[in-house]
Amino acid sequence: MRFRTLALAALLACLSVTPAHAAISLDDLLNAADLGNNTVVMEGVRRGMDVDSCDEAGLSLLMRASREGNIELVDFLLRNRANVRARTSWGDTAILLASQKGHTNVIARLIEGGAEVNAAPKNWSPILYAAMEGHTAVVRQLLDKGANPNARAPSLLTPLMIASRGGHIDIVRLLLAAKADPHLTNDRGDTALGWALAAGNTQIGDLLKAAGAK
Repeated sequence: MRFRTLALAALLACLSVTPAHAAISLDDLLNAADLGNNTVVMEGVRRGMDVDSCDEAGLSLLMRASREGNIELVDFLLRNRANVRARTSWGDTAILLASQKGHTNVIARLIEGGAEVNAAPKNWSPILYAAMEGHTAVVRQLLDKGANPNARAPSLLTPLMIASRGGHIDIVRLLLAAKADPHLTNDRGDTALGWALAAGNTQIGDLLKAAGAK
């Protein structure tokens, strides 16, 4: 009886392992990118699966790897000509997701691969995401690569407004040094100074006033 139990356990273990020749489904590929199972993704692409495979919303392998900070997989996908400028249905790109998560090494590789640091009108720019999440190093990196310090979200938000509201004083300093305009308003007429003071960020308010904000 014990032998039969052990044999059954061994059989089940074998069945749970995907053989080298087994087909890899789209779901397998996308899940592997999410989980950092690079071997599965690389094997799938080498077997001919689309390097730009994505879900119904357009969230691609490269976007998933970038979001997770998986530099090894990002590099592999770019070397296999993944579309670095592809967008999801809501407008996100690989560099946007990497900027949101603060992955400076991934951002550097994406820029090297042709990613845009400034978005087209009516889309969010990476610097807006970085300012929102308080990623000072990313904001500096993007500015050094030519990001617009006055980039606008669809609601006309700027990085300076976002950082001022969030209390990210080092980012506010970086943006002001890069000539961010403290006088700009969003679609409701709000300014960076108004948002800073409303959030109780008085030190940031003082910086903005010193830059000419009223």
